[in-house]
Amino acid sequence: MQTVTHTTTPGWIKKNLPAFGVGNLSNPLTLDRLEEDDALLSQAIIDLHVLHHYPLIHTTGYTMPVVAAADQVTLCDNIVFAVGGVVFNTHDQQRTFVIPDNSTVFLRVGVDPGCGDLVPATCSADGNITPLGRTMACAFTLVTGAETDAEGQGGGASSPTSMRIFKAAKGAAGSVPTVTCYANDGHCVSGTSGQPVTPPTPTYVVTPGQYDRDSVWAAKPMGVAADRYTLLSPSQLLVNVGGFGLYSGTQQALDLSLAATWDTTSDTDYTVAANRAGKDFYVYACYNSGNLKLLVSANATYPTGYTPTTSRKIAGFHCLCLSVGTITGHALSDYLTGDILPASVWDLKHRPASAPEGMVYVDGVDKWVDIYLTSVAGGALVSAYNATCADGASSPAFHWYKFSQWFGAVKKRMLTQTEFVAASLGSNQGTNIAGSADPGTTGGKSDTAGRRMISNVGCEDCCGNLWQWGEETGGVASTSTVKAYDANDSSVAGYHWYNPNRMILGGPWNNGVLCGSRNLSGSNGPLSLASNCGTRGVSGMIGTSI
Repeated sequence: MQTVTHTTTPGWIKKNLPAFGVGNLSNPLTLDRLEEDDALLSQAIIDLHVLHHYPLIHTTGYTMPVVAAADQVTLCDNIVFAVGGVVFNTHDQQRTFVIPDNSTVFLRVGVDPGCGDLVPATCSADGNITPLGRTMACAFTLVTGAETDAEGQGGGASSPTSMRIFKAAKGAAGSVPTVTCYANDGHCVSGTSGQPVTPPTPTYVVTPGQYDRDSVWAAKPMGVAADRYTLLSPSQLLVNVGGFGLYSGTQQALDLSLAATWDTTSDTDYTVAANRAGKDFYVYACYNSGNLKLLVSANATYPTGYTPTTSRKIAGFHCLCLSVGTITGHALSDYLTGDILPASVWDLKHRPASAPEGMVYVDGVDKWVDIYLTSVAGGALVSAYNATCADGASSPAFHWYKFSQWFGAVKKRMLTQTEFVAASLGSNQGTNIAGSADPGTTGGKSDTAGRRMISNVGCEDCCGNLWQWGEETGGVASTSTVKAYDANDSSVAGYHWYNPNRMILGGPWNNGVLCGSRNLSGSNGPLSLASNCGTRGVSGMIGTSI
């Protein structure tokens, strides 16, 4: 610690007090000593702060904890500064400054004129002076316009007791200010603080699990061919990835034909449309040196080159399994293999309660519906392309009761008639599948007229392929007490009384002109096993019931 030696030069106190005469309590030497003591006390406090908070106030490599989010900058808790010989801190408070649109502002901090090098001591209730009970007052001020003072002069100081803390430049409304911070050089009284330091890595205040955006993800509306395989991000996106807040203030176009869109092309090159046929893909928010990087991946866990800590799955979509061809008035007319199905695009806030793979959103009923006829994978019912249809003759075999039970395990159920009609509109009407025989597998089929069997939202094989069990009751009830299970059931029992038949929808592979969105039959009991009777699932929006 620096010491102050005795001097015969009159100090501030001596110069500003009248001369003492004989009999006064203090003499000139006492006054000099008092000044020395005060100087030592002031220097001791400064030195103490410099020693213990040195990383905060004296290094050009340190970035002050400043958080920039849309429209504002926040100075974080308990930051220590020294200005004009006075050491102060933010007293465990966060201070948030709103930055005006299209402006450059400077945050300046000034020492209260009442402080000076020696902050006035306070008196306790009993009148005893407590020199360390001092208030180190300071004032924060946002200054707009250009900064004219030279750097290195108190941080652009207009006096040794004022310095700039940061400069924030902001564009249009909702954009994130670009922040340049300044570090105190620790000289305190010389006015040479405020050297610029490396701007902070953009970070944003987020809550655990936070994901916010200003609009939904969407397939680009078709204008030119490339639009069909381009995904548009929200214009503003804020997401917590591994505890870091990552922000994008610009809409990004993710073109599936470009390698830069993907996490990798070395295993399977998904820039090739044929390789995307009938597959689900995922969009990840990735932590990339403090910035948000959006990547598309076929991996359902995390993208190649990242980890669960440095990435987060936030969206996804399904690609068309086979070209639609030209169908007048059809929403997907001229869409090609590997294009994005617009209604399949989901994110964390717009998605089904079930797993989103192989599903499309049907706006009119506010539900998510399976693209494909139901199949089995991993012991569960799924919607997948080119899979074996689950029906009354498959292995395992399914009747209405069994479909209902298995759907209950994956947060789905069978469709009501209203939902089926809404999801199947745009499908072939009055025809059945080419060949008029059991298709065996899901998706990519055409009817006897050579027309693709696909609805406006992208549901495959709704009409003229397999009957599809519906959720609602059908015709006449059974007239006796009978088992509600059969030899096909191994883990459930029970009897039903006067149980009605169940509805089947759409029409099978050989019903020809009878097939269509309004075709139904109510004559099948819930234990009926038929090779021409399958189903598809529906799920409610996340956070809702079905």
